[in-house]
This record gives sequence, structure tokens and C-alpha cells, in this order.
Amino acid sequence: MNPLIPPNKKDPAGQLGNVKDGFAQLNKRYKKIKKQIFDYIELQNKQAIRIETNALTINAVTYDYQVDAKKIRDINTYILAVLNENLLDNIAGTYSDFWWLNFNLETAYDDGLSDTLQSAKNVSVESAVGYETFNQVQMLSVENTKISPQYQARIGMVYARVFELMKGLTDSSKSDLSDTLARGMIAGKGVNQLKSEVGARIDVSQSRAKRIVRTEILNAYRTSTNEETKGINESIYKDSEWHMMPLWWSALSATTRHNHAVRHGHTYTEKQVQDFYDTGANAINCLCSQSVVLVNKKTGKPFQQNLIDKMAKQREVYLKG
Repeated sequence: MNPLIPPNKKDPAGQLGNVKDGFAQLNKRYKKIKKQIFDYIELQNKQAIRIETNALTINAVTYDYQVDAKKIRDINTYILAVLNENLLDNIAGTYSDFWWLNFNLETAYDDGLSDTLQSAKNVSVESAVGYETFNQVQMLSVENTKISPQYQARIGMVYARVFELMKGLTDSSKSDLSDTLARGMIAGKGVNQLKSEVGARIDVSQSRAKRIVRTEILNAYRTSTNEETKGINESIYKDSEWHMMPLWWSALSATTRHNHAVRHGHTYTEKQVQDFYDTGANAINCLCSQSVVLVNKKTGKPFQQNLIDKMAKQREVYLKG
């Protein structure tokens, strides 16, 4: 039998709905960020001293915001608190198990777990692997796996790593937004111009945050798939002449990178999969996923060769087109 085959070829991991939900959450949070910072700009505008000047025949108004070292510290403190509150769920910017993005990460990780266990059961053919190994694989369950210390440790590492990525974003965004606002105030710019310039930098931060959300939700799915495959191989298939190998599914869409597309239908070790994603920008915005096939350790021949041949034709058509 074959592993689970993605029902949507453009979304092999089945996570685009999860990503869309993460984006919706992010949009709400950045809407609040923009409002809070714009309200702050309005307040500074009301407190500023207006100085009218003549330039040619046009009356212009500049503002004396009296920006000193304390004011810059206040701007930094305020903007960081706003970013932390909305992106990290607390002003201090410390981790909580109830951090908002954990829901999407857990959904992706559990989907990867469920899909991998089902694929492992599908490809485990009793006549090939033997009754004992077959039975062990069929006894695997999502419920038992989720209460294991290994699962808790692995998903905990995913949460912590992604939180640190978002915390890094809040820190760099704080510097960018604070600098933009302070420079504008020093230059005596009006409220509308300040809002326009700061708003543009908020949009840049939001774009970066979306890239983190999209990338890390897909990463969570693939990490789960890879780790569960490795765990089953080390525990159940350790002394067998067979083992499971990740089979690469590329989206084969208009945005698929060539070095991702050429992997479609090929098998790799868990380490090779991880090494690929640890290299350069391969993980960023990647829609690829991996299922598992049964491979003979001695001959290297996959049991599900027909599926691999079919995928090779898909790859060939895509690369020619």
C-alpha cells in the first residue's frame, strides 16, 4: 500500500488553512499595533509646540517636539511594550505556554504526527516486514505518542524556537519604528507624515512576521514528520531488513524553487531532509512535505516503487514545462 497521498497537490502538507488562520491572527494584532502607535503620535502632536515658517509664499508648520534622551527612551519603551503585548502576549516579552502562535504550531505538529503514523501503517506490509513488526506498527497511536516525554520535549523545542524568532522580530522592529519616529519628530514633521512613515515600517514588520508564521507552521509539520519517522525506525525497524524513508512531495507550483522541485518523488534519510532545511533559505516559505515509504536496507529498493515512478513522471513534466 501507499502512504497518505496529499489530496491537494499545491499544498502537500495540508497546512495552508492553518497558515491562513495564523495570518488572520497576525492581521488583528498588527491592526492594534498600528492604532496604538498612531494614538501615541497623535498625543505627541498635541503636546508639541508649533512654529510657523514662510517658504516662498507657502505657509508651513513645523513642530518642536523637544526630543531629548529621555524622550527617546520613552519612545523605545512604549513601542517595545506595544509590540510585546500584541506579538508575544505580554509587555515583558517573556514566554508563556499559552502564547497565541502555539495553537497553530501544535495543529501543524499534530497533523504531521497523525499523517506519519497513518502512512507508516499503510506502508507496513506484513508479508514483507513480518508479523511482529507489522503488529508493532499497527499499534502506534496518536494518543499514546502525545503523552510520551519524547513528544513533549520535541514540541516544546518547536514552541521555544519560534517564540525566540518572533522575539527577535519585536526587538528589531522596535529599533526600526523608534528610530523612524524619533528622526521624524526631531525634523519637526507633522502628524500625517509621521503616521505615513511609521506606518510603512509597521507594514515591513508585518510582512516579516507573516514570513515567520508561514515558514514555521510548515516547519512544525515537517519536523514532526521527520522526528516520528526517525523514532519509528530506531525503535521498531532497528533490527529489521526494512526501514522507512521520507518521500519528498513538492508543490510543483509556479513559485516552487528548482532545488525543491527536483526532489519530488525522491527518497532521503531523515538527516538528509534536515540538512536540506538547515541550508540557506530552503525552509523559508517552503510548501514541500515528506511522507514515508518502506525501503529494503540491503538493496535500497522501495516497496512502493510504483508510486515513486508515478511521481518521477510528475517531476519530469513539471521541469520540462
